[in-house]
Order: sequence, then C-alpha cells, then structure tokens
Amino acid sequence: MEVLFWPFVACLVLTGIHSYLGLHVVSRGVIFVDLALAQIAAMGATFAFLLGYPLGGNQAYFYSLLFALIGAAIFSVLRLREQQIPQEAIIGITFAVASATAILIADRAPQGAELVEAMLTGALLWVPRDKILQTALIYAAVGGFHWVFRDRFLTITLEPNRAETEGWNVRWWDFLFYASFGLVITSSVSIAGVLLVFSFLVIPAVIGMMFSQSIGGRLGIAWAAGTLVSMVGLTLSFQYDFPSGPAVVCTFGLALTLAGTVHYLARSEQVQWAFTKVAIGALAIAGGLWLAFFTADLGMDEGAGEAVAESSGPAEVVSLQEVAKEALVQLENSPDNPPRDAVERLLAAGESVHLMMSTGEVE
Repeated sequence: MEVLFWPFVACLVLTGIHSYLGLHVVSRGVIFVDLALAQIAAMGATFAFLLGYPLGGNQAYFYSLLFALIGAAIFSVLRLREQQIPQEAIIGITFAVASATAILIADRAPQGAELVEAMLTGALLWVPRDKILQTALIYAAVGGFHWVFRDRFLTITLEPNRAETEGWNVRWWDFLFYASFGLVITSSVSIAGVLLVFSFLVIPAVIGMMFSQSIGGRLGIAWAAGTLVSMVGLTLSFQYDFPSGPAVVCTFGLALTLAGTVHYLARSEQVQWAFTKVAIGALAIAGGLWLAFFTADLGMDEGAGEAVAESSGPAEVVSLQEVAKEALVQLENSPDNPPRDAVERLLAAGESVHLMMSTGEVE
C-alpha cells in the first residue's frame, strides 16, 4: 500500500483547491468551464508535444498555461447583462471544439491514441513526488490570492448584480478568477487528466451544497467527501488492478448517488414511500448491473468455448478423419462413377487424409 501514499497526497492537494473553486463554478452556473479550460490546457500540451517537447517538460507546461490563459480571457468577456445565448452554451461549444482540435493535433503526433488517453485519464499513480509538492505550492499561492480577494470573488459569484451596482469592473475580476482557475487546471490536468479534474471540481462541491447553506459548511463537507472518495477509489484501484483515474471517477459517481439518496430521504415528507421508491430504484439498478455483467461473462464464456473448439486440434481431426473414411469407402464402392459429394468431402478433409496416410490408416 506504500505505492498509494503519494497518489493519495496528490488527491488531497487536488481536493483542497478544486472543492473551493467548484463552489464558485456551480454557483455561477458554468459547470463545464472546468472541462473547457482543462481541454484547452490539454490542447496546449498536445501542441507542444507535436512540436517535439516532452509532455512532462516545462515547455509543455507553459504552452498549456498560455492556452488556458487565452481561454480565461475569452470566458471573462462572455458574461453580459443581457445575452441571448447562455454562457454555458458557449463554454460547451468551446469544450467540443477544443477536444476535436486536440484529437486532430494528436493524430499528427507519434502515439496519438496514447496521448489522447493520457489527456483524459492522467497518470495519477506515476506522478513524481517533486511534481506533487510543486503543484501544492502553486495551489497554495492561488488559495492565498483568493483569500485576500475573497469578498470580491464571492460577491461576484453569489451576488453579481450587487457587484455591478457598486461599480466594480466585473470583467476584470472574472478574468482574474478564470486566470487563476486556468493556472490550477494546467497543473491538475498533467497529474490527473481531464475527467478526474472535472470530478474533483464539481462532485464534492455539489455534495457540500446538498447538506449546507454556508460557504464554510459546504467547503468542509466537500473536503471530507473528496478525501474519503480518494481513499476508497485508490484502494479499489490497487486491490482490483483498475486504472487509478477512472476508478476514482466512478467512486465519485457512486458517492454522489449515495449522497443524493440520503438527501432525498432526509427531505422527504413521506419517508416510507420514499424508502420504497429508493428500494425499487436500487433493485432496478442492481438488476441492470447483474444482467450486464452476466451477459458479459456469458459472452466471454462462449467466446472462450469457441476459441477452445477452434484450437482443439485432435477433436477436429477425428471428425474430419471420419468424414474422409466415409468418402473413401464410397469411392471404393463406385470407382467408375464416384459420388460428387464424396469427392467434395474428401477434398475438404485433405489434411486428415494426408495424416491418415502418414500413419498407415489408409493406403
């Protein structure tokens, strides 16, 4: 289990800053901004890789940061008082275009498929200790920056109309928010990948918002949830030889489902009926999972059986030998007018005839 120590430390570092930023993102209603900025940063790293720089090098990091800052500048000017197109729609479009562009760039690079997989899932188990500590220092600096200007950031997030009424330059503060956010994302993607970074950002924050109304309470619950899920996900990954990133992401999904169930039961006025619906839903999900895994196992068993049948040479040879013997008997009985099907079967069993001739079974 010692191999999981530094990956767990990395998860704690990610939980600390992403849970706080996640509260801002969910409250602002720009859920996909993390995915978009993460994908833009990954596109920058892919571009650097195409130019010949290693993914873990400083050049790739600065390309990622440059691309992320450009994305931050774009997102900071998208917030308008009156806009016909929602900001989230533009962010989603940006994510899709950035993803497609990264795939096109990766297609021109050696080992492009492996590069795309690394962008999505990261390499949590193999992150060097020095990089984790360096990332922790960057996050601490960003956290200190947000602490100093917490009133501005929280007011713009929770009460944007008040910020505009007081004459604040909202776009400038949005740029500072997204720029610091991009700095965090640039470091996070290189450690954990796009999918896990999104999970660390959104899911703990959502769980915290389910059970608390205060910023401090939400943050404390989010930190606790992120820590627990990281521990469980990494343990499952180690015990069952799962990829670490996807294992933690799926554990986050399970934790959110359980938290949502508890929240629903706690707020329900008809507790018995609520328990009944939850039980029915749980049975349906369990049945679906069982059916999926049972079908998969059955398919694997059938595939294995077919593979064994194909590879079981002696049984196949015996069957062909019988066919060859029957065909030879028919040919011996009618040498002047051999049956057509006997000739065809004999030709199909040519290897078996050769084997029987070599062993002396036929002359």
